[in-house]
Amino acid sequence: MIAKQIMTTRVHTASPNDLVNKLIHKMAKEGISGLPVVDKNKKLLGIITETDIAEHESNPHTPRAISILGGLIYLDDLNSYNETLKKICAQKAKDLMSENLVTVDENATLEEIIKTMNSRNLSRLPVTDKKGHLKGIITRTDIIRKL
Repeated sequence: MIAKQIMTTRVHTASPNDLVNKLIHKMAKEGISGLPVVDKNKKLLGIITETDIAEHESNPHTPRAISILGGLIYLDDLNSYNETLKKICAQKAKDLMSENLVTVDENATLEEIIKTMNSRNLSRLPVTDKKGHLKGIITRTDIIRKL
């Protein structure tokens, strides 16, 4: 069995300029835990998950810093703080989405799909063509249904 035999082809998506509140309502209404973000040509740009939404709704953790000789030394990872703050302040999908995507090709085998999902601890896996256009999505539930 290969990805195009398992995947859901009718995928709920978001555009980069969709407002975050619209995305939250769409995910709740449709009962889905993630939304691929695509451009006008269906090229996959990122994905928004429940984790991204949870971070958006959380309060920022201010990094602790100490002052030595008029300079600040940060005790937490400033890059991590900046990424978290960016997600909390996000107004549009492009500001909230995760861009480090793991995808599979339409011809990936079931074994490859399961291995990828397990090794990366993923609940969903976008399926793309060679040019990066979204063709479908595979969830753990899709795999169970096909078995």
